[in-house]
Amino acid sequence: MATQSEGDISRAIRHAVEDMPEVERLFRVQSGMLRVKGGFLHCAPTGTSDLFGFCRHGIAIGIEVKKPGEKPTPSQVSFLTALAESGGVAIVAHSVDEARSAIVLACRRHDIADGVTAS
Repeated sequence: MATQSEGDISRAIRHAVEDMPEVERLFRVQSGMLRVKGGFLHCAPTGTSDLFGFCRHGIAIGIEVKKPGEKPTPSQVSFLTALAESGGVAIVAHSVDEARSAIVLACRRHDIADGVTAS
């Protein structure tokens, strides 16, 4: 079986979380710079998570997508650390299951903090 690319994993995660009640929005982010005709297009800062959005609580979610066995770069770790320290949900995911589990766990923690109980 061929190894999935980071792009394949990212698309699978976006598709899988579309119907999760915990997630309000999640979208792909292009970071760095792209060469275009006549110069460069400046995108999100280097290190910004591959997927970004927010949960139903309004809490920011950043998901750095990696192929199995790969780790985030120092700039990606820096972004995720800043997000987490600011109260957001910072995730490194190598699969759909990792992303979904981390989102559910993070939202449960926010439910408990807000005094919301599961019905």
